[in-house]
Amino acid sequence: MSKQVLVDTVSTGEENGRGPTGPGCRPPVSRDFRSSFLPGIVFNDPPDITMYHAVVKRIARNAFEDLSDRKIEPLLERSAPDLQHTFAGNHTFGGTRHSREAFRAWMARLYRLFPELAFTIRDVTDP
Repeated sequence: MSKQVLVDTVSTGEENGRGPTGPGCRPPVSRDFRSSFLPGIVFNDPPDITMYHAVVKRIARNAFEDLSDRKIEPLLERSAPDLQHTFAGNHTFGGTRHSREAFRAWMARLYRLFPELAFTIRDVTDP
């Protein structure tokens, strides 16, 4: 059985002149370059992990912006044909939908009953 370890910080080795050290280390990447590419994102992970998280965060933010604007089709186009959506609770909105069509109908009802519904994203956290 293999075990994968992700490291938040890696010594640059500059303190002893040897260069980067540590498991899975890579040569240092200029934070200025990455910050200019994706402004507003703080980079503490290795570059490939950080880029992946940045892309996922952007997708999540865009999805909720679309939902706030009543644009459900972009989300449905990106979802699996056998989509499963669960809204917890024993009430009128609770339950699980098992298709894009059922989710589209659920969202239409949600928007009809809550016409002012909007999502405000305060933060998207890393896993």
